[in-house]
Amino acid sequence: ALLVKKLVDGLAQKVERDSAAIEDAVTALLRRASEGGEKASEVACRAREMCLSADIEIVISLELLSCLLMAPDGEQQLCRLNPLLSPEEGFAILQQAAGVLLLVNRTAHAARALSLAERLQAELETQGAVGAAGAGAEAGVLAEQLAAMLAVSRAHVTPIEGRHIYDPRLLAFEFSTGFVLRPQQVELLAKLSADAAEGRSVCHQMLMGEGKTTVISPLLALLLGNDSLVIQIVPAQLLAFALSVLRACFGGAGALRKPTWTFAFDRRQPITAELVNKVQTAVLEHAVVLGTPAAFKAFMLKFAEL
Repeated sequence: ALLVKKLVDGLAQKVERDSAAIEDAVTALLRRASEGGEKASEVACRAREMCLSADIEIVISLELLSCLLMAPDGEQQLCRLNPLLSPEEGFAILQQAAGVLLLVNRTAHAARALSLAERLQAELETQGAVGAAGAGAEAGVLAEQLAAMLAVSRAHVTPIEGRHIYDPRLLAFEFSTGFVLRPQQVELLAKLSADAAEGRSVCHQMLMGEGKTTVISPLLALLLGNDSLVIQIVPAQLLAFALSVLRACFGGAGALRKPTWTFAFDRRQPITAELVNKVQTAVLEHAVVLGTPAAFKAFMLKFAEL
């Protein structure tokens, strides 16, 4: 119990320090991205400051930097938003943004570990007061979960020759959702993405709780959506839940933005220009189309009839 108390105190201090560091890091990052570069004149910097105050220029936010971090030409886009920055400064700012995202996600993970440690501490105190036989089972489960959470590493970050290689899309997903991707999830995503890129049809079975709906499906839509139309087929009973997960992930003003549409069809329904336009718009907007097996089967049969 004493060791758990020390762990709770340590995690609480860690969360408090990191939370304060996040505020300072975000402020410094946005100031650097919005203001002029080292070679910009004072007149140009003052002019940009006035344009930002008058809402003439786009205000650079952490979410916007996260989107640029995922873009192949992110530093060029940042330099177009702020012409006072050089390409080298744009690249450095995006790398600084990646560090901030890592810090935010680490703090969220530490907060979850702190909550679990507090539950374990309360369970141990209850056992000490009651002394019931066999009451240690719950504490054992909590201890195992806490140990696994504390030992987790960045599965999508690979150290190579003194550097760390990462996929910014996975980092942005962790930042937006608060998840920390598991190694098996990262491996599966890499395998499915490679199979899709080579045009291979694959099938993979996952157990309940391994992140099919909340992790793998949204990330596949994110990784593959820029090259092709992503269609997700789910049982009718899970349609509402899957739709809510996708819209929570890709909706709003977060870093991950992608239209999410539903597809409903039956064999008695005619194929109209409106339906064709909807599909074409989904392709152009790199949307995710969600539907049931019955809807897509009816569409395939209708297509065969034509």
